[in-house]
Amino acid sequence: MFFKYASFLSLGILPLASLTAQFSFDFTEDEGFEAGDLVDSFDWAGSRNSFFVNLEGEGSLVINPTEPYRVARFEGADSFFEDAGLELSMRFRLVFEEGKSADIGENNAAALGLVQFENLIDTREFAGAGLRQTGGAGPGTFNFAIWNRMDGKNASDFASMFLASDLGLSYDDATGNWTDGQSDALELVYSLSEVEDGWAETASLKNTATGVILAKAAQVTPDSDGSFSGNPKGFRFNSAQISKFPVAVHVDKITVTPIAKD
Repeated sequence: MFFKYASFLSLGILPLASLTAQFSFDFTEDEGFEAGDLVDSFDWAGSRNSFFVNLEGEGSLVINPTEPYRVARFEGADSFFEDAGLELSMRFRLVFEEGKSADIGENNAAALGLVQFENLIDTREFAGAGLRQTGGAGPGTFNFAIWNRMDGKNASDFASMFLASDLGLSYDDATGNWTDGQSDALELVYSLSEVEDGWAETASLKNTATGVILAKAAQVTPDSDGSFSGNPKGFRFNSAQISKFPVAVHVDKITVTPIAKD
């Protein structure tokens, strides 16, 4: 049986179930997905016109440029976790529009393909990771980061910058425009675990075609008021700032595994 989190809130109670088993999606018809808007699929809720299921080939979720800050939440059975933490793996590709500029401007930074775990009671609190295209260092530069918000404060750890070529992307040196806008298959691995001083996060980004780990990030964030620790948490995609730039994020597979308490 499947429940929506809003149903529990309307009854004034919290869900009794927590994430006790791995959930994994390849976004295929066999998994019950239908082509079109993700939030039309059972167990998903949130913003429309940003997250689309593509059933062609092996299946994927396409996060398209639309208005800023759109989210899609997974609300399936046992999707809420209150245990010590979790591990996430996501395989995805970046698809830029060929012929468009690979330089986003000196003062810009575009967050692409964010995965987040939010406090379901106060959704302003979250922890997650993502990839950023950065400006000011020439066309086609990127970095990788962990972001969270706890205790009313933002915290982040940014990895060193790397180049578009590291992602399998290429652009014309003369024009600065993308010539091959599709990246290699990338893998984001993220872990979130409760520790004595708060919450520890680690993340890495790997190019699966070359086998090279491009970036790593890690941080420990205090949770002195206990609001993140004390409330159930759930998974969401966040389109962030990709609305400003000619890029889509194609998610081929995502897997979330709980870390049980000792």
